[in-house]
Amino acid sequence: MCLHNYSGRSPFTGDVGWVACPPEHRGHRLGLCLTAHATRRFLEAGYTAIQLHTEYYRIPAIKTYLHLGYVPSIARGEGSAMWEGVCRKLGWPFTPEVWASVG
Repeated sequence: MCLHNYSGRSPFTGDVGWVACPPEHRGHRLGLCLTAHATRRFLEAGYTAIQLHTEYYRIPAIKTYLHLGYVPSIARGEGSAMWEGVCRKLGWPFTPEVWASVG
């Protein structure tokens, strides 16, 4: 689902939310396709900020989002250690200094 500026932060902020499918359809990259499509729709509509939210333990979802170019937002000190653990599980580079420059 794509949500237009539901938080009221800026006129061109979109949120990708509730990417899900039944368990029997998991592992077929459907989430990647749906998230990529939602992201493309936002970009085509001129959105300048696209965000999404998920829990740290949803490792397959996080892997999908990182592959699509989304970057973590680390707001608190304890978040850094959590993201370092997530990246270790995924074999993904832990680069908070790069992520901070994107956001």
